[in-house]
Amino acid sequence: MNIMMRFLLVLCLFGTSAQAEILDVQPEDRVVGDEKAPVTIIEYASLSCSHCADFHTDIFPKVDEQYIQAGKVRFIMRSFPTNPPALTGSKLLMCVPKEQYYTFAKVLFSTQSKWAMSLDHEANLKKIALVGGVSEADFDKCMKDKALEERVLNVRRDAESLNIQSTPTFYINGQSTRGVESFEKFSKQIDEALVKSPK
Repeated sequence: MNIMMRFLLVLCLFGTSAQAEILDVQPEDRVVGDEKAPVTIIEYASLSCSHCADFHTDIFPKVDEQYIQAGKVRFIMRSFPTNPPALTGSKLLMCVPKEQYYTFAKVLFSTQSKWAMSLDHEANLKKIALVGGVSEADFDKCMKDKALEERVLNVRRDAESLNIQSTPTFYINGQSTRGVESFEKFSKQIDEALVKSPK
């Protein structure tokens, strides 16, 4: 094996290792489900993405009921903001208590047209946050937090190394799938992962 081939092999192995590390559970991840569940699903979602909203409105509740609550799946949603409204919403999610993360995500997806598509998305997002129990002072502090914004953007940068091109993109035990047409198709993929899982 010549030097160039060895160099390319090292690069490939490094890339695979780096990608595997990204798909490990991270300290800032908001995890729902049993940490010992045999299947881990990581979703990269944009809060302004209509297909992401459809998933969380129509499909996720069934995934939660049949797989997460049954201890078969642990689920992680990571922000992949595709525009300023999605970035603003992602910052808000990181500011609410961890146990309220998915409750707020559900609300933001279900009210997406009222804030993400508006001319003043931050003002409309603030109204929703206040109703949800976030104080005006905490909201304003959250929006001004540049370090938090950088953390959100770092998650997106890491995701870009996975060649994510659209949202939602899912990784089911490390295997990628883009978009979800129905619960039936998604559950089939989960069931296949359960069969293959060594746990």
